[in-house]
Amino acid sequence: MGSFPSATPKTAPNQADAVRPAVAKKPPDAGTMPFPTQANTVCYNYLRAMPLPRVLESPVGRRLFAAHCSDIKKEDVLYIYFALQTKWQQLKEPQNNNADDTVNLQQLEHAVRVVSSTTRLSNATVATLRIGLNAGGTFTNENDLIAMMEDAMKALKAVEWENWPRSAAGREFMAKTVKFEPLLRDEMAMCYFHQFLVQEYSSENLEFLDSVNAFEDGYDSAPGTSVDRAARILRLFVDENAPLQINIPSKIRVRLERKVMKDRDAPRDVFRAAKSEIVALVQRDSWPRYLKTPSWAGYLDFDETVARTASAQRRHDIYLEFIGDDDLDAILAHELGREYLALFLGIVVTGSEGTVDFIHHAATFANVQNDKERDELKREIYRRYLAPDAPAPARSVTPGTIAEIARQLEGSKNGQLFDKAVNQARSYLELEIIPQFKKNGMYAKYRILVGQTASEPIKRKGSFIRVIDR
Repeated sequence: MGSFPSATPKTAPNQADAVRPAVAKKPPDAGTMPFPTQANTVCYNYLRAMPLPRVLESPVGRRLFAAHCSDIKKEDVLYIYFALQTKWQQLKEPQNNNADDTVNLQQLEHAVRVVSSTTRLSNATVATLRIGLNAGGTFTNENDLIAMMEDAMKALKAVEWENWPRSAAGREFMAKTVKFEPLLRDEMAMCYFHQFLVQEYSSENLEFLDSVNAFEDGYDSAPGTSVDRAARILRLFVDENAPLQINIPSKIRVRLERKVMKDRDAPRDVFRAAKSEIVALVQRDSWPRYLKTPSWAGYLDFDETVARTASAQRRHDIYLEFIGDDDLDAILAHELGREYLALFLGIVVTGSEGTVDFIHHAATFANVQNDKERDELKREIYRRYLAPDAPAPARSVTPGTIAEIARQLEGSKNGQLFDKAVNQARSYLELEIIPQFKKNGMYAKYRILVGQTASEPIKRKGSFIRVIDR
């Protein structure tokens, strides 16, 4: 196949036939037509950055650009370009010609007649086209064909392509051509996509990819912690009973667990196979559905400058404002909050960890009025969470505080015995654990479940797009 300008021979005539010239209506001024996309938005700049010849390389690009030209009542130059491209293709590769690779000469003649009344194509192009039409549609000079195609392309860039980045067909083209994986590093794109996945109850896929990217990005800065960090990802997403288990083949799961947990080896690309599986899954499953949602439309209309400079923290802040930003008291007050926070803490901290349950039971102890019940409960709390051999130690409580409680354990009669330890535990959760918890999919699951079980639905602050725009 020739190299100028990318032709798709089996689709070119069909696409040309799809461009119907206006007969009775006066073409409107494209500059005054309403378009759905504003300048300097994500969609506008994506389309603006793609050269027109590249758009026309693919069948979907040809079809949608033709639809755009039809919308603005300027189909004739594009039809001429497609016809010339077909003729050039036939001249370059006559052995590949078939009955479908034909040009509708009547339609081409009409398009030439319409365009000749304007100044869009040069006189030389119009004259050469008429000569070819008079010869029964025969064009035998390759240089003439190339020159005419270049002239038609120049005309298309001046009008049709200028309006393409603002068009409805352009928005559809972006949806059909943009891929999920390149947008993984786009914080604002993933902010919108994350919201959609939360509503679909499949956010663990994106959260796994985010975790793997963070693992790879921070590999050199903390080389001695790579195995522990990889093991944490396994416990969250890969293990057979992981709370955010992803759907990967068992052979990949077994291989990962053996390498990280048994061999204690975690190279930078240890999750490569699992990551590829999840990217492919998202690309064929969640991503196509997402492209039909208002969230995707919101991303297309987002200011490009803001989107390109958006930080991970900005993405997280918007996400929390959408899903709900509970403080520690609200999380601890709900049974589901305590359950998911304790589960997350057990994954983050290797070994048994009872800080969340300790705070809850200490609060219960403070409200007990019966002396006998209080004595029994304080001993059980100490044995379970603070004793040297505690089965679920509250690791955030200092040894000094634990020793002080041990000395007072038998003689104390008030409900404030554990107050100092509780303050230390709460401080630890608020400063070190809660920020991580809120970035994790387990927090999203807690918020979703709270919304499902509450007597009244969670009152959100408007739609996600409104939250973004504020």
